[in-house]
Amino acid sequence: MRIKICPRHQRSQNSENIAEFMTSHESHRTRRQTWHTEDLHMFINKKVLSDKYVSKAAIRILTLATALLGVDASAGDDMPNACPIDGCVVKIVAVAQAGDELELTFDANFTPDVTKNHFHVWWGEQYTVKQVGRNAKSTHGVEQGRWHRHDDYPKYVTKNAASTGMRDGASTLCVTAADRGHNVLDAALYQCVDVSSYLN
Repeated sequence: MRIKICPRHQRSQNSENIAEFMTSHESHRTRRQTWHTEDLHMFINKKVLSDKYVSKAAIRILTLATALLGVDASAGDDMPNACPIDGCVVKIVAVAQAGDELELTFDANFTPDVTKNHFHVWWGEQYTVKQVGRNAKSTHGVEQGRWHRHDDYPKYVTKNAASTGMRDGASTLCVTAADRGHNVLDAALYQCVDVSSYLN
């Protein structure tokens, strides 16, 4: 059975009540769980409270989902996708041969997701960090280069623009963090390593 929320002030009050609940719920969770609550909160505001009809079942399901997300997040070992206060940092900590390609092992302070914050890998002799994002021209005033975007973690095998077949004599692989729009998040946060000893 669906209930109609007619008075505008009542809808506003419902929104405030749920937002207050979410804020309270968030305060009791660890930092690595934050993104789960933010995503659910956004869904509630945009998909539920914006509608003039709210079902009792929907409210119950959303409340239960919030509680379950808290349990799941606390039980998992994954870091959030959101950047910490010091920025999204990723480093190459190991290199190995993988047939004709290279296998890189990353260490990052966030969990990559190619639809959100993720990694860009490229050959360092070909482009600078400022060139390996869609904001190359708009933010840094440089020509946009080529890179491979991905969220493989912690191990990644070079491919596409980062493939050994695309290196054209280059021997340095680099990595930086990018956002969902494939813009480099911070041109000061990147790492390059000499992989010449692993090339065939």
